[in-house]
Amino acid sequence: MAERPSSQQNQRVAPAAAGLTLRAVWLSDVGRARDHQEDSGGVFEPSDAAVLQYKGRLYVVADGMGGHNAGEIASQMAVAEIQRAYYADPSADIPTALTNALQSAHQAIAQHARSTASQSGMGTTVTLAVVREREVHVANVGDSRTYLLRSGVLTQVSQDHSMVAEQVRAGVLTAEQAHNHPQRNVITRALGKTATAKPDFFHGALQPGDTLILCSDGLSTMVTDSEIQDIVSKWAPADAARRLVDLANEHGGLDNISVIIVRAEAPGGSRTAMPAVPRADAAGGSRQAMPAVMRARLSRPGQPPNAVSRCG
Repeated sequence: MAERPSSQQNQRVAPAAAGLTLRAVWLSDVGRARDHQEDSGGVFEPSDAAVLQYKGRLYVVADGMGGHNAGEIASQMAVAEIQRAYYADPSADIPTALTNALQSAHQAIAQHARSTASQSGMGTTVTLAVVREREVHVANVGDSRTYLLRSGVLTQVSQDHSMVAEQVRAGVLTAEQAHNHPQRNVITRALGKTATAKPDFFHGALQPGDTLILCSDGLSTMVTDSEIQDIVSKWAPADAARRLVDLANEHGGLDNISVIIVRAEAPGGSRTAMPAVPRADAAGGSRQAMPAVMRARLSRPGQPPNAVSRCG
């Protein structure tokens, strides 16, 4: 299929330490129902070897909201500020540096919204991953998602910060009921827009054959998890990204669609299937039902902040 004029794509192939090669692709499309793009994202791989070893590679997807061009500005600000602040932070502790970067982006967007009346209420969701050697850290604010594909099985790593997702976790709604719920777009956390932008963190270790998928809800609401699993399992990252975007458009393309696919390969590009690792204890020692190999960090249960509904 020919490249849609509304699409933008880039891809990187980079050798990683500890015997892994990371093959990454970023693809974004305006979709079929929107007239402008409010998603932003990026694949950031430092050219300085010392910085790369110290801070790793950064992958970010942000989904802006606020109407007019405010959502576009919010998501662009988030990606730019997270990238800048993360690599400028002297801490070698990835969750600490990411917390600082996300807070910096949250404050910058909120300040911009306060000073620009036409963009009051702007905000953005964000999901990101940092890979340093085989170490991987995932963080999210809002309902943009990160998945892990391991041994052909797709697991949602991040947890959606939305009213219906909280009701599903509480057992009030089923996943099927949530998918078509009239309030499925009401989110409880967003950079710049809600009272707090507290991220959730997960971490683990990448193995040869693992694939990370980061996406906006323009993909995850149009394409099922089983479809994502099937496509990413069968195709190289660039082909998989294109097929996912095309499928989201075939299913209606009701929102902007963005996806980053990061595949960890053994030297020479072979894809070795590895068994899943049993879940680790959550921070604080309590056992929680977390995705295999990922462990929650820095997040604590509590009262949800004020909810907001997407406008754009």
